[in-house]
Formats: sequence, structure tokens, C-alpha cells
Amino acid sequence: MFPKSNSLQLTSEKPIHANGFILLEVLVAMSLVASSWVALGATYQQLALRLAIVQEQRAQMKKALDEHEINTLGHQQAPPRTPPAGTTQKKSK
Repeated sequence: MFPKSNSLQLTSEKPIHANGFILLEVLVAMSLVASSWVALGATYQQLALRLAIVQEQRAQMKKALDEHEINTLGHQQAPPRTPPAGTTQKKSK
């Protein structure tokens, strides 16, 4: 069907000097991928650490706010103490 032509050769012959260059390309590509993964891992670790610190600070602030509200509202809304019915108060001299 197709005429055999000497000008079109479908072989995978590469120049002799290309082997070293391909190895260099592969090493560079692998180092770029590896360094990207390391950088991604370091970034993730840093973000996770920041998140834990912020959550701890938020919990401490909420606890301090709750204590402040309890103390403030407790002093404002405390009803006067009355003795229970049927008991007498001792009078101070």
C-alpha cells in the first residue's frame, strides 16, 4: 500500500552523545520534583503548627473571657443574702 521510501525511516536511533544529556535532564527533573515535595511538606507543617497555636490562643482567650463574664455578672446580679426562714440572725455588738 505505502511505498517504501528511503527518506522516511521510523527508527528510534539517537545520537551517541544524547545519553548523558538525557540522564542530566532526568536528574534535574527528579530534583525539582523532590524539592517541590519537600517545600510542600514544610509549608504544610508550618501551617499545621500555626493552626495549633492559634487554636490554643483562642481557647485561652475564650476561657479568660468566660471567667471575666462570670466574675462581672456574679458581682452585679448577686441577690442580697437573707437568712433561711425560722432562724435568727445574731446581732453584732
